[in-house]
Amino acid sequence: MYLDPLDAVWLSDSVLAVTKTSLSDTNMVHTYVFDPDAPSLTEIDAEATGIFNTSLERHPSLPIVYANDSSGFTVRWFEYDDAGNLTPISSVN
Repeated sequence: MYLDPLDAVWLSDSVLAVTKTSLSDTNMVHTYVFDPDAPSLTEIDAEATGIFNTSLERHPSLPIVYANDSSGFTVRWFEYDDAGNLTPISSVN
């Protein structure tokens, strides 16, 4: 059963990060590029975020997005590039 999306955050003027939250499947953060002319969203990347991801937050000055894992009491962070590709960096409990 999916509850997604529970949160979304713009990483730039054209890249959107969105949670994919589930009670029974892998939780993810997905990135999409927005084309205002179509208008459309095209998926760029996806990374696992743990057991139950409900929130995303963008760092105010670095290309980092944080994703919480409410069930695992963990915060994971990912670096992103201009195209919206995600690279897992680390996590903390």
